[in-house]
Amino acid sequence: MIVLTLCVLLVGSNSLQAGIVITVDGQVSGASLSQSDTLNWIITGLSSGATVTNQLWIDLDSNGIVDPASDVFFVSFSQTDGVSGGDGAPSDIDGIANGTITTILPGLSFPVGHYILKSTTGTDSASATFIITAMISPTYSISGSVSEPTGPVQNIVVRAQTFSENKSEYYGLTDATGIYTIATNLAFGTVVKVAVPTGDFNSSINGYVATPSEDTLTLTTNFTGIDFVLTAGKIITGYVNDTTGNPLVNINVSIYPPNGGTNYNGTTDAAGKYIVAVPTGLYIVQFGNQDQTNGYVLTFYNQRYVQWLCDTIHIISSTDTLKDINAVLRKGGVITGTVTNAGSNGWNISVFQYGVSGNPSFAKWFEDSGIYYFTVLPGTYSIQFNKNGSSDQFYYNQIGVFPGTAVTVNAIGDTVKNIDADFNAAITEVVQSKSTTPKEFALNQNYPNPFNPSTTITFTLAEDSYVSLKIFDMLGREVATLVDQNLKAGEPHSAVFNASKLSSGLYFYRLESGKQTQVKKLMFLK
Repeated sequence: MIVLTLCVLLVGSNSLQAGIVITVDGQVSGASLSQSDTLNWIITGLSSGATVTNQLWIDLDSNGIVDPASDVFFVSFSQTDGVSGGDGAPSDIDGIANGTITTILPGLSFPVGHYILKSTTGTDSASATFIITAMISPTYSISGSVSEPTGPVQNIVVRAQTFSENKSEYYGLTDATGIYTIATNLAFGTVVKVAVPTGDFNSSINGYVATPSEDTLTLTTNFTGIDFVLTAGKIITGYVNDTTGNPLVNINVSIYPPNGGTNYNGTTDAAGKYIVAVPTGLYIVQFGNQDQTNGYVLTFYNQRYVQWLCDTIHIISSTDTLKDINAVLRKGGVITGTVTNAGSNGWNISVFQYGVSGNPSFAKWFEDSGIYYFTVLPGTYSIQFNKNGSSDQFYYNQIGVFPGTAVTVNAIGDTVKNIDADFNAAITEVVQSKSTTPKEFALNQNYPNPFNPSTTITFTLAEDSYVSLKIFDMLGREVATLVDQNLKAGEPHSAVFNASKLSSGLYFYRLESGKQTQVKKLMFLK
């Protein structure tokens, strides 16, 4: 392990002021570690709660100076003093806004070479150099090429990533002939996906799409010939601003099919602009990282906050560039707690305006049990926890019926803690007084949502009539008929939809009664 230390002095009119300092394991720049070592760094001299932008460069000419013309921009990411856990980017592990960011980064293996780590906050920056040497006693290797129709492509990052809960990532870099090699220390039988990452990585190939988008391998031997071809894609572009109209920098934009598949990623520049290349198809556009929100509410195209309720965009063969897919991100407060016994299929949280049933205001899916963080707008909410792949569902305080105990986020920047859930704990059923069901035409949100493999849809009618309730996929094709009969008004009706024979993804359900029609979305996640 190494330490990189560099103190930057800012020259003022009358005095010198110390700037930020980077240290990695107590040594100055020029230290060396192998690919399998854990990378650690500490950034000090920050204002409390400051956000820094980090850039990692491969220093090809080994001169210790960032030179965009000759060096490789490897990756960029942001960190915020005091933000720990639940971050897509490395966390500040002490979780305290104290002017110091402490980072321990295991499970990453960068290409062999000389590096420059640069951190910037405001006008203050610090950088440090170090060397990564070859992995000692690797177990399995993956190699192949990256090319475009005119020939091989040099200095392209290729990544192998495990599927385990604590993901490990191994990287290679193409040489002058387009060949890369990734060394791993993974065990026999480990499954990895190999891809040419975009967004934070490989900014030099913005506008290109890799084919295949990824390759899944089971490591039982060394793999060769894992090749990728880069071709020009269809461009989706737009701007991301805050509520005052200021551009937001380093915001991740993720574009992916609603029925699952490859994520295509981009990052906003100093003007808040992003550019993402995709093949033809139907896509969801997500603004912000699922885990690392930097205090902003996760947002989808057309200012939606729930993935399965968002609008989609359709890229056809005649489209070259789709412009003005913009977003305004709003700051919020954080709801956090610990979820236990969620099982292996993950779980989701749905946040409703307190006492208002129907569609949630915010929702988020999580892979594992443990501590969660969820950024929402200030308000008073009903918090619903749902275990994927089962009917287990309840509201905060282990209450089995809506609305549960209220949770209030008072202001932007607030953190509401200990909103916990245990899927093995007893559920309290609250008895509510009976009321006469109104004679109104109403289609309710399916429950649970997302679901696997079945969900219940409830509705009421304004008058006795013939009723049709059907399910459609994203292309408008009918996939199921749930109701096709005469029904009476003044009483609740329900139908169960089992999607076990369908693919994961977004679907629509449409209720027709006389001249009245309502349509809602549902999300099936296997």
